[in-house]
Amino acid sequence: MPVRIDAAYLTTEEVAHMLRIDERTVRKHLAAWRDSGGNVGLPGGFKIGSDWRIKRDILEDWIRTNLEMNSPSAVREKRNASAR
Repeated sequence: MPVRIDAAYLTTEEVAHMLRIDERTVRKHLAAWRDSGGNVGLPGGFKIGSDWRIKRDILEDWIRTNLEMNSPSAVREKRNASAR
């Protein structure tokens, strides 16, 4: 089945394709988010039966935030702050 990633809600297969990770890893991180009360893992997911669906805009915000937090300048700032 072709991967369609323009929908408002994504499948674990589509998220795995977007993030270039294994689909099992996506499911593991969605479950971690749910089980930790939103402290760890991948946000935006909910289950329909045994299938996960992920809200695209929440996933995109999470990606953007993590890219900003892990940019070279942000990492340098964190390193410098911890050295003080």
